[in-house]
Amino acid sequence: MAVKLFLKKWKSEERFLDYFSSEWLGSKSGWYEGLELNLPSTNNALEATNRVIKDEDTIRERLPLSRFTVIVFEVVGKWSKERNPTRVNAKKFEHEPTITLAYWADGYNWVKLNKEIISISKSDETIYYIPAGKETTITEKE
Repeated sequence: MAVKLFLKKWKSEERFLDYFSSEWLGSKSGWYEGLELNLPSTNNALEATNRVIKDEDTIRERLPLSRFTVIVFEVVGKWSKERNPTRVNAKKFEHEPTITLAYWADGYNWVKLNKEIISISKSDETIYYIPAGKETTITEKE
């Protein structure tokens, strides 16, 4: 559906659409954000870790690789000790995300809305359409 609307919107740009269709729609069908379930769509967690290293350990100084390697080993040692579960005030390492009561309640309330869901299967993927806002039904045309 989104592809059809995109192609319709940009139909006057033939050369671009030829390129885009062959390069992205034909050979890279999974290029869009949110394709992979259970995987992050951003690298925010990695960037947050990078910031901690810069703020606490390298003090934002550009280091030669040999010095940086020494610091990385120190950081890993420090983090391992901090997260050692036998320590009194150990930092907890989460193996799975925690779902808060508020999220469970939101999910429960959404299910109670009893929205109609349309699923369309094509080759190895299924696309789901859900009515927006307070609507509870959706047509194939929408």
